Amino acid sequence: MANIHRRNFIVRWSELDANGRFGLEHYLRYLIETAYDWGESLDLGYQAYERLGIYWLIRETELMVETFPRHNEEISLTIWMNQWQRVRGVRSFRITNQAGMLYAQGSQKIVVMDVNSQRPTKLADDIIGRFRMDDPEHVSIRDMLRTPPSTQILYQKERFVNWTDLDAQKHVNNVVYVNYARDLVNEYLFTQSATAIETASQYVHIEYLSPAIWQESLILSLFENGQDEELSYYRILANRPDGSPIMVCVLGVES
Repeated sequence: MANIHRRNFIVRWSELDANGRFGLEHYLRYLIETAYDWGESLDLGYQAYERLGIYWLIRETELMVETFPRHNEEISLTIWMNQWQRVRGVRSFRITNQAGMLYAQGSQKIVVMDVNSQRPTKLADDIIGRFRMDDPEHVSIRDMLRTPPSTQILYQKERFVNWTDLDAQKHVNNVVYVNYARDLVNEYLFTQSATAIETASQYVHIEYLSPAIWQESLILSLFENGQDEELSYYRILANRPDGSPIMVCVLGVES
């Protein structure tokens, strides 16, 4: 059994955005597919989780893109667990081309949940031992969620959850929130320039706070969150009309 897992993907035409670039959200789709494959390789696939009465909950994802793959290019995603404490852990990942050139990397904070109680639960040592590594590599990125944003709202809109936004758990798929964030930033930039948007999203740090369901109303608010030599950062909040939080996200786009 391997406690580091790799899967190859071919970039499809449908995964390119309106600028002809590989969409940021597809890196995260590849990540989820690789994580499921990883579990299957360790005899911890979907049926095993059903038998154990548990599931994985993603709390936070951070991704930094170095460059974008081309249509029909083969890329590899490698995933490993770099820390674990009782009910929660951090898994890291890296995406490269076949020659080993880095395209993107990041980390996810995950929690094991009990299906019946809907509360975090401890995994047996022999199960989590299948994921552990003696000397795991730690991927350090930017942690922009910890950087205080501006308090001025740049742009705000209401958005309703569509049926196609949902996953098999009948709540908004984690990756879809990245699309919400990208749409909001590009709509705001369009109001400022009144020209076609040519912005490449190269960084995302997102924290999932509560699930959103079909036809639910979301209030999306946009704030400035600083910039560096490469990227301008925007913070996106998704709240219900009563103010209860759903997610917070920092998106970094080309300056």
